[in-house]
Amino acid sequence: MGDMGDDFRAWKEQGKQKREDNRKYSPQVLKTEGVKFDRKNWGAHLIVHGNNETIDFWPGTGKWIVRGGKTSRGVFALIKYIKKQAAPLEVPPMPELNKNKHGKKNKKGKFNKDGASCSIYGAVSTKILF
Repeated sequence: MGDMGDDFRAWKEQGKQKREDNRKYSPQVLKTEGVKFDRKNWGAHLIVHGNNETIDFWPGTGKWIVRGGKTSRGVFALIKYIKKQAAPLEVPPMPELNKNKHGKKNKKGKFNKDGASCSIYGAVSTKILF
């Protein structure tokens, strides 16, 4: 085969080396980020314990699967996913619903210009169309 065969063998060897390096490096990255995991199959398979989730991670290829859910690749994507799941949801503040366009409070039972009812609790009912 000549040059083409040599190139293919070199490429294949380079891939093996990359996967071996990933198996060594990925657990170190997870440890430094404080992610808990168990090693299986001499480090070829890591079981990562996320936030109420179990994630299967193969550091050689970088593939990870949330049991019963998402599939992706990369140790840094895995860490980002775990941190995102741990972050509390930010709920935007509710606008004050019982003020009219001039910033004055409406009395209970009155309607804004857009037809939404206002109450002392700030709840909005459906629009009333006449």
